[in-house]
Amino acid sequence: MSAALHCNPAAWLRARARQARENEPTNHGPALVLEAAADAWERDEARAVATAKRERAQALRDAQPTLPSLPITRRRLNETPQKG
Repeated sequence: MSAALHCNPAAWLRARARQARENEPTNHGPALVLEAAADAWERDEARAVATAKRERAQALRDAQPTLPSLPITRRRLNETPQKG
């Protein structure tokens, strides 16, 4: 077995499905079950990647400093505080 099959369960399941089709050419039930499992695995992996991306993006947004409520203009910046 190649290294790709060991690190990718979906590829392993698809290889087993091909093997099942060759072993039983008239009964495709086991192969269909294995292919459905491979599809489900790939969907779960894609969902996990998308969730991680969303969480990273949210963490970056949360880490940004908040903007002041009023923009600081040059005039306001140069004003000297009045003594009262």
